[in-house]
Parts: sequence; structure tokens; C-alpha cells
Amino acid sequence: MVLEVNNTKAILLGLLESNYENHQKLINAILSFTELHRNIGDLSDKLIAKAVQFLQENHGSTSLMITCIQKWASLYVYADDLNNAKEKLQEAERLCSSSGGNTILPKFKGMGTIHFSQGAHNEAEASFQRALRLCEASNDYLGQGEGHYGLGGIYLHLGKYTEAEASYHKASHLPEHICTLGKLNEAEASYQQALEIDKAGNNVIGQGNDYARLGDIYLRQNKLTEAISALQSALDLHKLANNILGQGACYSSLGSTYLEQHN
Repeated sequence: MVLEVNNTKAILLGLLESNYENHQKLINAILSFTELHRNIGDLSDKLIAKAVQFLQENHGSTSLMITCIQKWASLYVYADDLNNAKEKLQEAERLCSSSGGNTILPKFKGMGTIHFSQGAHNEAEASFQRALRLCEASNDYLGQGEGHYGLGGIYLHLGKYTEAEASYHKASHLPEHICTLGKLNEAEASYQQALEIDKAGNNVIGQGNDYARLGDIYLRQNKLTEAISALQSALDLHKLANNILGQGACYSSLGSTYLEQHN
């Protein structure tokens, strides 16, 4: 496995050095590979840095360059190097603003997370509010959900429970709207993001609800094994929180999933 990963990295680096013509295809491959590396704990930024250099030298797409820089920032976040992560996000935002690419700006929700991690709660709230406004303007429902969840986490931390509840309520209904549009992958990504935020905020009931909604998405996608796993996690969390209603809903959904599996 390690040899295959290293071989793939070498191939991608070689394609960058050969001035590969299909920028979109090559950069997408690098972004996916970088995500894989990040998930297995390899936070080296050599490949993504070369990708940005490649786009700069070959007059590549501004949108692709911004996406690469954001991915670069995510590596720094995982390495707990928040200052460099913030610097990269600011670089991407400057690039976006100079190009007039307002449709890309809703993706800058990472800045709010970084401010929050550094204890700058007012700046974090302002970043999430700004991202939320831009997401609403571009009908980015996934981004809206992430924005509301981010604000909910900030309000919860500050003890503003009414505002936190309102934000979480808005966030929880947006993926349902995405589902009605048939965008199950986007809904799944939104719930996964919600789960990460609820984990960071130690919100046990929120995590249970997120897993339950993921179970519903997997069931709609006919991923029965994943659905059962997610619903079982939801059930365990609701038991931990002594949430009787949540447990009942999970048992009902598990029953439906087992019936689907039998069919």
C-alpha cells in the first residue's frame, strides 16, 4: 500500500513537471490524492505546493488555484498550524476578490473555524456570518448548512443558547431541502460537516441526530451496511444522553433498514 501511494505521488509530480495539458483532470487527481494523504496522517504539502506553482506558471484557472490553496490550508489545519492555515486562506480570498469571483467566496468558511480555534469568537462569528450571506446569495444550500452549524457552535460556546438552538434548527433543515432536490451526496457532505462540528462542541444529542440523518441518506442510497452502522452509532449516543425520543426514532429506522436488507 505504501509503495503504491508513493508511486502515485511520483506519477503526479512527473505530470506536473511535464506541463500536462488537461489542467482540470490533473488538479482534480491531485486534490483527491491530497485528501487521501491527509486522511491517513501524511500532511506533506509538497504535491499541493507544486500544483499551485504549476497553475501559476501555466496561466491556469483561477478557480483551480483557489481550490488548491484552500486544500493547502486544510493540511495546515490538520497539522494544528493555524497561523499558516489562516495565511493560505487569506491568500485564496485575495485571489478570489481580485478576480471578481464571488461565486467562489462562499467556500471560505474555514476562516471562521480557525478564528474559533484561536479563541477569537467575534471574528469567528463575523466570518461565518459573511460566508452565510454569500452562500444564501448563490443558493449554496450545503454552504448554508455549514454556516449555520458553525454559528451554532460559537453561540453554544458563548452560552447564547437561544441563538445556538435557532442556528442548529436552521442547519438541520437545509440538508432535508437538499434531499428533496435529489442531491443526496451534497446532503451527506452537509451532515458529515455537522457531525464534525458537533463532535468538536461535544454535543452528544447533536451527534446522535447527525448519525441518524446519515443513516437515512445511506438508506436512500441503498447502502444498507452503512445505514445500519450510522443508526447504531446514533442509538448509542442517544442512550448516552438518555434521550428516549431519539432512541425510539433510531429503533424505528433500524427496523426499516433491516426490512430493506431482508428484501
